[in-house]
Parts: sequence; C-alpha cells; structure tokens
Amino acid sequence: VVMSIFTMIERLKSSPLNEVTQVLGAYMKEQELLEQQKAAQIEHHNALIEKLKNIDANFSYSAFQTLVKNTSRWAMEVKSTKHQDAMKKLRKVASPSFLNDYVHDLVKLSQASECAYRNVNVEEMYMKEVKQEQNYDVIIVEAMVCYDYSTYQNQKLLRQKEMKSRLLLTYTKKHEVIGINQTYEA
Repeated sequence: VVMSIFTMIERLKSSPLNEVTQVLGAYMKEQELLEQQKAAQIEHHNALIEKLKNIDANFSYSAFQTLVKNTSRWAMEVKSTKHQDAMKKLRKVASPSFLNDYVHDLVKLSQASECAYRNVNVEEMYMKEVKQEQNYDVIIVEAMVCYDYSTYQNQKLLRQKEMKSRLLLTYTKKHEVIGINQTYEA
C-alpha cells in the first residue's frame, strides 16, 4: 500500500495536472502580493491625508481631488487647439517658474497637430509624499488618468484613440501646481 501511494505521488508529479497546479499556485501568490502592496499603498495614502489635515486644519481632500482632476485635464490638453483656455485656468494656480517652462512646450506642441480630448477621468489617485521644501510644504500625488482623444488635420478626423497616462503631480500646500511628470500607456 505504501509503495502504491509513493507511485501515485510520483505519477502526479510528472503529470500535466501538477504543472497546472504549480502555475495556479504561482499566480495566486502573485495576486496576494499585489493585494498586499495595494493595501500598503492605501494605508500610506490615508496616513498622508491625516498628516495634511494636521499641517492645515482647513485641508479638504475633495477639493484637492478636484484640483488633481483639473491639472490632469490641462496635462492632456498639451496638443489641444483649446490650450489657451486651459492655460487661463492653469495660470490661476500654477507657480510662475513652472509656467515659464510649461507654456513654451504647450505652445510648441499645439502647433504640431490639432487634438481634442474628451472624457478625461482620473481612475486612481494616491498621495505619494508630503515633504518640507525650503519654506513651504510640497504634496506629491500619483494619478492614473484615462482619456479619449481625436486627432484632426485640416479639420479632417484622422483617428480616435483611448489612452492611459500615469501622472506624477507636484503641488505646494497653497495649491499651486509646480510640476507634472507624465508617462503614457497604450
């Protein structure tokens, strides 16, 4: 009986079923690790919100979310023919040093092709860091943004596409935008 159990175990080890079990086990372990990372990220995010509330009793997370969403829209409108409207909004909150670099790039790129962005949605947003920089506090946020865009040339539609963009957004506590770092995903 002991011999037959040993034989069965050896056969199971060399069977395709064993390979499937190993692949499933590895997948489940990977998913568990991703869930743990996500939970740690959320915990860190919540801790930073509490930190901001301690720094500034008037800090409103919902108002800050709106600011992140608006900044994401401006980042997407880099090639838009409506960039002047976006710039007017951006000038209200962005620091002059940030605007000097950003406006130059914005105008240069907007002349390359006409793009119109629609349905800009912030899918995820996490506080990454809150730190002291010289005499003001800096808030760094990572946002995953999904948007649709259409490209035109001579008023003819060339293509429509959905894109995802990961933005690293930097603000001062006064809600000035001082940096946007953007990477695209297909």
